Amino acid sequence: MGLYLLHGDDAFAVAEARQKLEAKLLDPAWKTFNLTVLPPDTPISKVMQAVLAVPFGAGSRMVVIKDPAFLNGKTEDPGIPDFEKLIEQGLPPGSDLVITCSKLDGRLKLAKKVLGAATVREYGQPKPWQLEEQLSPWVERLANDRQRRIRGDAISVLLQATGGDRYRIQREIEKLTTYAPEGTAITPEMVRELVAGGEVEIFALTEALARRQAGPALVALDKLLTTDHALKVLAAVGTILRNWWKLKLLQEQGRQAADIARETGQRSDFKVKKDLDMLRGWKAAQLEQALEAVLEVDLAIKGGKWPPDAHQALVERAIAKMLITA
Repeated sequence: MGLYLLHGDDAFAVAEARQKLEAKLLDPAWKTFNLTVLPPDTPISKVMQAVLAVPFGAGSRMVVIKDPAFLNGKTEDPGIPDFEKLIEQGLPPGSDLVITCSKLDGRLKLAKKVLGAATVREYGQPKPWQLEEQLSPWVERLANDRQRRIRGDAISVLLQATGGDRYRIQREIEKLTTYAPEGTAITPEMVRELVAGGEVEIFALTEALARRQAGPALVALDKLLTTDHALKVLAAVGTILRNWWKLKLLQEQGRQAADIARETGQRSDFKVKKDLDMLRGWKAAQLEQALEAVLEVDLAIKGGKWPPDAHQALVERAIAKMLITA
């Protein structure tokens, strides 16, 4: 009937879906005249007026309203009954109404009518454990579109740094593809150099630990300790080590990745497989000793046994100790 509801907390995906509808439904030559974008607080009478207007030239007329107040219970608009009738009767031919919103109140009578009559598409943000699996192909395409390649491990670092924010990823890819010489691939080192974010260094540190690379681990640690307190760094490393220990312990018991994912609450076996592959040089007992080294320093700092200017040396010693653990 020409009514579309695009909703969910993935604002990038919602915006992308709206753009695809515009390309599909609007004649490019008449888009300026036939596309109307309305703010959230637009009265329903104005929305209906726009929807019922006759399109100019070829193609349809599209009205877009973002996060309308009448779908989240924040208004008692007198036009709601008339809008409900319009939905029941159907929009006039040649007119499309696209509603985009992060969330709506499904208890509202109007919301139920919209959900029942519209073409509904829901777009949810990937969970942290789904980022790499779901976004890696998209990041790779972004780089390829700019005639560059990006290594898989560089994608991992980029997703860690941006938290999966696709608007930011686009900006960072533009920067990285400009920086990377033609014919070369974007590397993790390039991402760490050009993309700001403490998560990058935490990822660099833990990746170096997993691969038992003392030099890169201490370099990343030094960068972290220039901006973050030693206790914060220890807490982050401790959390990751504890998770790794659980993974390796279950693997050594003969459990498969999918079963390990369920047991540890990670829900997807993709990251479990990747972490276990990276941790091939570790045994569960060694990870347990590494975790003990971190906790020992954490307690020493919290107990006030060492002055602040000694904290960095203590953390560095703990990292070195875990890397030489037999």
